[in-house]
Amino acid sequence: SNMPRNGRFHGMNDKGFNKSREWKSVKHTRKRSKKKAKENEQKEFVTVKEEDVQAFLATFKTTRCRKEDFHDHRLCPYFHKYEKDKRRDPYKNYYLPSCKVQPCLNDTERMFHPLEYKTRLCENHQKCLLGDKCCRAHHKGELRDKKRISYEGPYSYRGSTYQVVPEIKRKEKQIMLLQTLKKSCRRSCFILLEPIQEFILLKSEIRMKLNKRIEKIALRELATLRLEYDIEAKGFKICIFGEKYKIKIVRSNIIASISPPFEDHEDLICYKEEKYTERVVKQMEDFTKTSNAINKSVWIGSRGASIMVVSSRKRKDMTDFIVSQLKRDIRHRGLDKIVKCNGCFDEFNPDQTILCPKGHGICIENCFMNFLKSQEGSLPNQNFKLKCFMCTSLVEEEAMRKKLDSREWNDYQVLVQGLKVKKRLSVMEREFEEKLKAEVKKLMEECAGMEKKLKFLAEMNAKKIRNEIINLACPSCKMAYIDHEGCMAIRCNHCTRYFCGWCHKGFDGSTACHNHVRACPYNLTPDGNFYCSDDSMLKEGRQRYRTRTLKKYLMQLKKNVRNATVIEIKRELSDLNISPEALYEFGSALHPNVI
Repeated sequence: SNMPRNGRFHGMNDKGFNKSREWKSVKHTRKRSKKKAKENEQKEFVTVKEEDVQAFLATFKTTRCRKEDFHDHRLCPYFHKYEKDKRRDPYKNYYLPSCKVQPCLNDTERMFHPLEYKTRLCENHQKCLLGDKCCRAHHKGELRDKKRISYEGPYSYRGSTYQVVPEIKRKEKQIMLLQTLKKSCRRSCFILLEPIQEFILLKSEIRMKLNKRIEKIALRELATLRLEYDIEAKGFKICIFGEKYKIKIVRSNIIASISPPFEDHEDLICYKEEKYTERVVKQMEDFTKTSNAINKSVWIGSRGASIMVVSSRKRKDMTDFIVSQLKRDIRHRGLDKIVKCNGCFDEFNPDQTILCPKGHGICIENCFMNFLKSQEGSLPNQNFKLKCFMCTSLVEEEAMRKKLDSREWNDYQVLVQGLKVKKRLSVMEREFEEKLKAEVKKLMEECAGMEKKLKFLAEMNAKKIRNEIINLACPSCKMAYIDHEGCMAIRCNHCTRYFCGWCHKGFDGSTACHNHVRACPYNLTPDGNFYCSDDSMLKEGRQRYRTRTLKKYLMQLKKNVRNATVIEIKRELSDLNISPEALYEFGSALHPNVI
């Protein structure tokens, strides 16, 4: 065995040194078995924790980047301008990488989906510049096993195949049919949502289930829906797209489904409605606003003369509590009691009416001021208190002061004070006239002869004629006027009443006065017109009016006193172009209706 090789022994070197000891110290290498190789490979393959993956995918590129400087958008964890790399949180907004119902927004959202992230090796894994921001695995330890991935939502995924809910399959088929329809057959209409409909479709807890039911209604007629915000109407609206013959059916079905009392959704929605008067609903607006601001899960609103409370079926206890609180607040304010107004016969609350001691009411809003004006002339005889026209009982001022506002109370006080001043003036005038008559009587007694007495009476009557009878004045307030032009239905600026310019008869309203002017027996216009533009005709009408009033006054005097009075006013008669001879002729000529 130790035969020499080329003159040497096996195991010897050139110097004859034996290396057998060194050979014994070297370990022998052997080929490993296939089973051990597979075990080592499995040890090297370490799966990534799903918790870390979910935390990364829930936040990566879901918020806008605030950096203004230039940087690599691929390595930045936020999305950028134009939103080309924007992603949604897949655990809040459910979508699938290859789904026609709810597709991905872009490639970034598709590659970083939980079903696609780190499921394949990167082609350039040795020199990849993206690092941990790459959607592919760079070594076997980062690879995620598709068989172990679970992603649940409206679409459920198990293993390597998509198992879509049967309703979604039908929906995909219907959408494919909609895309094949001709554009000429497509029409659109919209439904403007009311506040109660916005709440159940956008803010309530059952909005997801309710939206699915509404989508089913549209898909039956091969129509699609889209929710938009209308800037002009300042509210949301549902846009409906479909065939022109079926779109009206879809619209009517959806309106019936989302309108109170929600009979189709009694298993989801708790709805209660309380009916009151419109005034009670207006006064309870502050209650509805505060309750909506405090409790976001229950909506309270009004429509017409009713108050509505809406919530999900789970919040039924809360709705019952709010309804009881609403009724208690209405009772506390006294809005549950109703009084019928005896003027307009509408229903009001007690704080909106003036009540007499026997309970008869008059509303402040519509009838109080007219009721006050109707009793303006009789207030001085009623101790300046309003009288109920149902039972003739007087209304106390304290009851009115509590219910009237400052403006209405001031109007009432001004009217009462004015009437008190007028009453005092009338009393003073009556006292003055009585004193004057007493003085005149005393003077008459002092006058010895009949001539002095006659002359004195003539002077007194002439003075009254000069100051009152001859002057043109308003028949209501006795305010004198000089001239007028235009329409003969004259309105007094002092008392705001109307009177006829031909006969000076007073009226309360404009219509009655105008009707009288056309039919007035003293109207000198040829066709009985309202207007008189002829100055000579106006002068003649005034002359005839003064003559009638003079004759009417002189008829009350004795014959000798009349003649003496005419002599005293002879100068004034000549200025007014009135013939004194017409006044001397007594008898039938002095009747006021002669001229």
